Amino acid sequence: MQGWHIVGAKQTEDKTIEESFDVTTETKVMVTKAMITLPDALHFIKGEPANTVPGAYGIGIVSEPGQNLFDLKQGTRVYISPTLPCKKCFSCNNGEPGKCSDMQIAGENFNGFLRNFVTTESSNLYYLPESVSDNDALFIEHISLSLSIIDKLDIQKGDHIAIIGANNFGNILSQLLIYYQAVPILIDVDEENLQVAKNCGIYYTLGEKDNWIKEVSSITGGRMAKSVVYISDSDISPKSAFLLAGYNAHVAFTGLSGKNTTVSFANAVKKQLVIHSVNTGYGYTSSSINLIANKACNLKKIKFDECAYADVPEVFKNMAARLENNEKIYDTIVKISD
Repeated sequence: MQGWHIVGAKQTEDKTIEESFDVTTETKVMVTKAMITLPDALHFIKGEPANTVPGAYGIGIVSEPGQNLFDLKQGTRVYISPTLPCKKCFSCNNGEPGKCSDMQIAGENFNGFLRNFVTTESSNLYYLPESVSDNDALFIEHISLSLSIIDKLDIQKGDHIAIIGANNFGNILSQLLIYYQAVPILIDVDEENLQVAKNCGIYYTLGEKDNWIKEVSSITGGRMAKSVVYISDSDISPKSAFLLAGYNAHVAFTGLSGKNTTVSFANAVKKQLVIHSVNTGYGYTSSSINLIANKACNLKKIKFDECAYADVPEVFKNMAARLENNEKIYDTIVKISD
């Protein structure tokens, strides 16, 4: 097996991967597409984790189904889970893997999917119906994380939810809130992101020139947001989350990149806010696939780039250069095999 590895700061190498294959519990998958995202670009810049294959999201075709209990036949198109419970912590040992205290993430704790083959336990693979396209399937974790947030915030019909950050994840979360009849208010300083959101049917969008506190107050009839979701991938100060929240509101800190942020909790204490941290959508994959199949959100207008497997090093270099110049980067879908 071959795969792109991060071997040092701003260095990649296409190297052989040595992986065992237990035919009794595992399935071998030929990876057809993977996606490079902001976390991968940040790992590339830092050169860590070293000698790890990046790419947290991947799909493929079953090449060797093994002796599994999941009826995975050769040629079946599947989504590969990007998150795995550690199987060592208290929660895992007590039958609650969704509460794992050390959830393993592809491209960080184990090899990601910028490679030609993956071997994994059959329970980590999800059948993709024909109505779910390859490109749409690569956004399954975005939807899963959104569902996790919606559940944790106990969002109800008619609730006003301020979302700070209109990248692809913020866009998808907003669309799902509309699907569940809540009212998202999507906020960003990037006008292109907001225009894409408008094209996807998101009505309330606030940009850099808007007075966010005044506008959210007007939309909510003075109550402010019942819940706020702050996306760490955004370039907006996290203090905005507390300013836009109503009294006793819930605030979720989330994001796909794990970027560090600094914030004062004075306003959170004053308003007696309930704070949540959500970093994976583990346990929601099947629901996410069903939502895509039922056209619950529009993924056709989501912005992303595409490239071939051989172009991966150049993509990483371009992403790094743009980030260092404080420029925006786009998720990039990599075609690995047919």
